[in-house]
Amino acid sequence: MAGSKSILSRRQRSKLIRFLALLSMVRWYNILAMAVALFLSATFILNSKSNWVHTLLDYRLHLAIAGMSFIIMAGYIINAFYDVEKDLVNNAKATIFGKHVSRGMSFNFYFLFNAVGIVLCGLVSWKVLIFNVAFVGVLWFYSHKLRKIPILGELSATTLMITPFACLCLYYMMYNKSIVLYVGFIFAIDITREVVKKLEGLRGDIIYAYGSIVTLLGERQSKYVIYGLMLVTMALIVLLHPIVQHNAFILAYLWAVVGTIVLAFIWLLSARMPKQYSRVHLLYKLIISFAILSIAFI
Repeated sequence: MAGSKSILSRRQRSKLIRFLALLSMVRWYNILAMAVALFLSATFILNSKSNWVHTLLDYRLHLAIAGMSFIIMAGYIINAFYDVEKDLVNNAKATIFGKHVSRGMSFNFYFLFNAVGIVLCGLVSWKVLIFNVAFVGVLWFYSHKLRKIPILGELSATTLMITPFACLCLYYMMYNKSIVLYVGFIFAIDITREVVKKLEGLRGDIIYAYGSIVTLLGERQSKYVIYGLMLVTMALIVLLHPIVQHNAFILAYLWAVVGTIVLAFIWLLSARMPKQYSRVHLLYKLIISFAILSIAFI
């Protein structure tokens, strides 16, 4: 009787767990944030705000963003495949869920998502297709080689994060000063987040001999790098100010970023343990999340 009352059978529960594990592996929340950022950029920066309905009804824009989303999900899968041992050291609880996805299953979904992404991009234009075929190759090379090279690993990770914006500019065959500066601002924020993340996961990098800016320079010198990146971010905010000075929402956001960076600086001064670096990492995640939402107000 107890078994008959169960809503899901053991097999169904197993499939559900695997599905949820796969969602966790592909970082669905990051994919959603990226898709929102791309739609907002297309609607409010690369096209006229007054013509937003026409922009959102463009089926090729949807195909391009869906294609890039599948490719990025495949990138997360191959990252998880190469990082499983290191992640068990740095954050064992977070990786237990991912153990429900076998290596064979990971590879199958890696190739499937890349294939779907490339087909969708091919339906947009040949330029978008070629760009994203190259994107697939670079994502694999990053996971296999680049991410283990100090400094280059952090720079390439952030460059890959903003690559979809470049694809969007290619699709519309245009760019403007606003998007260049704003993407530069997001780049500075994300590269800072990457270095903080390396500080947070230093133990796993050392045990498995992963090269990073922190293993190369050490904890103290890496903090100085972060302080320098904070100054670069402040400089970009100064450059953005004339462009958005009549926009109260963006100005409020930028001032909030300044305050958040000051708080992160204070926390970083005394940080020594992974949990302390995790707090700073969370602050930078929040800055990036609100940066994406603020695109609609540029």
